[in-house]
Amino acid sequence: GELLPLAERLGHANALVLVHRALAALAIIDGDLDKAKGHASEDERVCTEQGFPWIVQAWAFQAHHAVLAGEWELADELARKAVASDVPGAFAGIGASAAAWVAAIRGDRGSVLRLHREFLEPVLGVDVPFVGRRGLLNHLALALAWIGDRETLARLQPGLQEVLATGDVIMPWITLPQRLGVALTTAAIGQWEQAHADMAAARATAEELGMRPGWTGLDLWDAWLHLEQGGDALAQVPGLLEAAVAAFEADGMERHLELVDQLRERLAAVS
Repeated sequence: GELLPLAERLGHANALVLVHRALAALAIIDGDLDKAKGHASEDERVCTEQGFPWIVQAWAFQAHHAVLAGEWELADELARKAVASDVPGAFAGIGASAAAWVAAIRGDRGSVLRLHREFLEPVLGVDVPFVGRRGLLNHLALALAWIGDRETLARLQPGLQEVLATGDVIMPWITLPQRLGVALTTAAIGQWEQAHADMAAARATAEELGMRPGWTGLDLWDAWLHLEQGGDALAQVPGLLEAAVAAFEADGMERHLELVDQLRERLAAVS
């Protein structure tokens, strides 16, 4: 609580942006979306006033908040702004990866693949430093998993294993347990026991931090994991989807029930 007044008193714009980003993430963990949105708006305001190119990340934050609120059209608009303003360097690809995730949940597979081809594949092999690479890899993992591009998703696995080595427990900008992204890529290479262990670790992180179950979507993603595995694992899917519905409804996330329906259709197709 002391960081924001200190940054304001010092008049250090860079510090102010970083503090607002940290506080927005903490607000999401604490379950306060309005507070998170307020910090993201201040982040954008300071970046605009100072002409900071990393306003891209402010829009990525806001896109995530819009996704949680069920405002997927607004999320798409914000993500597109981020793509248009994306800059080389430490945060390269953040705009496009955020846009890919939004496109995935809106059912726009073609846009996910185009964003990957035009904006993300060129920077995946580049040593994008620090937070930018972690945000890019996680956003992209979510998008590729949801559209079912297992081959491309598998190629992200080494990078996300490197992210684990940093000790991060929460994804930047998306504010989800880091082990979720790892679980998705581990599933893509068919290491099912490890993928389930990673998913359990993601759940443990969310529970320890007291995160809202609907906001993490972990019941939905656990259902996805069992669907991907197939076979005997399919028996667990209906119960996990029921849990996802309960979590989304409890957190006022009716729009996310569309995602549950998508997995129910997949289950029906393989049952």
